[in-house]
Amino acid sequence: MKGFRNLVFVSALMAAGLLFAPAGSAGVLTPGTVVTSDGATRHLLLYTPDSELGAAGPKGKLPLVLVFHGLRLSAQQMADSGSGQIWKKAADGLLPDVGTGGFYVAFLNGSGQVTSNGPATLGTWNDCEASRFNNVSTANDVEFVRAVVGKLSEVKPDGTAALIDSSRVYSYGISNGAGMALRLGREAGDVVAAIAAIANVDPAAANDECPLLPPRRPALIVHGTADLLIPYTAPRCLLGGCRRGHLETVEIWRTGSEGKVQNALPTVFAKSLVTARPAGTAADTTRIACTQYVRKLPAATTPPANVDVRVEACTVTGGGHLEPSILTYVGAVGEAIFGKQNNDAESVVQAWKFFRRHQKGK
Repeated sequence: MKGFRNLVFVSALMAAGLLFAPAGSAGVLTPGTVVTSDGATRHLLLYTPDSELGAAGPKGKLPLVLVFHGLRLSAQQMADSGSGQIWKKAADGLLPDVGTGGFYVAFLNGSGQVTSNGPATLGTWNDCEASRFNNVSTANDVEFVRAVVGKLSEVKPDGTAALIDSSRVYSYGISNGAGMALRLGREAGDVVAAIAAIANVDPAAANDECPLLPPRRPALIVHGTADLLIPYTAPRCLLGGCRRGHLETVEIWRTGSEGKVQNALPTVFAKSLVTARPAGTAADTTRIACTQYVRKLPAATTPPANVDVRVEACTVTGGGHLEPSILTYVGAVGEAIFGKQNNDAESVVQAWKFFRRHQKGK
């Protein structure tokens, strides 16, 4: 049953049109491998932004965004998806509100049931769920991340500088990949500066195998109220695979964050006049609203860029198991399978705007 569900999940994503997205990124996507501390060879795709191409060496150590695919998908599929294409464009500074500094994007590949032999191998993430209902992996994915960051931040024997700024490493994931991002935010605070989790929550206490190592890193957590795969409200228990609800997860991250979270600032997105929905498609009836929990009291209602937002919680009223996006649309088939997609916010842009507030050690 589990294998059938996974096959349906992958096939449905392809049918939903997630592999079609606006082109235009100018950087280079390169396959790579790392060997973890336990001897496993793991795979990734590294996107080098256009700003770094053609130079004698790196112009300056850049931030790194680690991107985690969903259940039984691959790094290649994530890089080719609408979300992946937008991450590449953002890394090149081709989108509004992302700045022009540039950053690297690493699309990591989950572990297959037997082996992970390339960036196109379907895999899952070991995301703290002790029941293994949604993931069968027992791979040490935290060590995989450590190996990737270590490789990209090392100085080469010839004196070539490190590619990345290891104090500005971030993780972004959807579904099972969001569970992995959440794991990193609570277990690998020495590696990641902030995380973004789309359409997932923490496991319930009895189903949680991850160590509790406070403080939790700053987190952007986005969830749709009509998500049928990982419901917005608790309890959600299937064969012992219990998870917390969205609000309970946010409260744990808020109270477990580093520093005292002093107040909450709500943000409601205006209905977007720009959308990738083709003419004749049913209108977007969902709404997205976010609350920013800050460590420092701002002088204004809307916090400036330097205000320390520790947790940003976004609820997509009526939204399903999908990333909000203005620039891409999953299609009618995708919405029929996964629920409604919000087209008022760009989840990649929101994540980067959240990430760039944070640096490890601050």
